[in-house]
Amino acid sequence: MTSDDCEKISRYLSDKLDEADPIQQNYVLEVSSPGLDRPLISEKDFRRFMGSLIDVKLYEAVDGSKLLTGELTGYDGKTVSIKADGKEITLPVEKTAKISLAVVF
Repeated sequence: MTSDDCEKISRYLSDKLDEADPIQQNYVLEVSSPGLDRPLISEKDFRRFMGSLIDVKLYEAVDGSKLLTGELTGYDGKTVSIKADGKEITLPVEKTAKISLAVVF
């Protein structure tokens, strides 16, 4: 989804909401895409981005860090695997605070 797509949707929805007037007080309509660092949530997300670089934020540190960055190599609903610094790391999903695409410039 591009920013142009977001703008088109925003204008369309804004016009429709103005016509229907379902909200009594003032509001601001914001339409946005998940962005470059979109979170991976569903199994479909993990399948789609297999092999991509991801950031894994953890509740508790592993090897002294609460943030791991690596290539997504596996996901089975209970665990997520990444290849980071030449080694394979498998973590229980319940130990992860957030898993998202890494932004690389």
